[in-house]
Amino acid sequence: DNLIENVGVQYFDSSQNCFIQIADVFSNIMYSNLITKGSYQKELKQLQQQMEADSLVLGFINVDNLEEAIQYVDEHKATQITGTIRQSIMEWAKEYKMILRRYRNDRYMMVMNEANYVNVVNDRFKILDTIRHDAAKLDVAITLSMSFARGTSDIMALDEMAFEALE
Repeated sequence: DNLIENVGVQYFDSSQNCFIQIADVFSNIMYSNLITKGSYQKELKQLQQQMEADSLVLGFINVDNLEEAIQYVDEHKATQITGTIRQSIMEWAKEYKMILRRYRNDRYMMVMNEANYVNVVNDRFKILDTIRHDAAKLDVAITLSMSFARGTSDIMALDEMAFEALE
């Protein structure tokens, strides 16, 4: 009889699951590193760097004074203001490869990886200047408040940290 069939071992095709592939690679490198007494340190370091770059960052954007800016203007002007601000935020999010979801007229949630967050920081949160410029052209006093949470794989903790930082 076939030993695999007798013990009930089942194989899983990990070709479509990035996280399982990383775990497979990690376990193979760790095993090889142990067997060869540390000759895979370079590969382990690369894997660690990749895992850090891929770690989750959660953030929130609040469009400050949006409701006040559109409260007393006609419908056309209000649509122009919200459309311009929304478009700038969406283009910025796309440029930095983040997921952006609006959950209120003046609030957004962002999801990105650490590598993209580092790019946002290195570019000094240029969306703040973009919105300031847009608001000046529209003759309104709109700014953004943003918060980010990172450093843990616990999504609920990230949500709580980012939300508390915004409030």
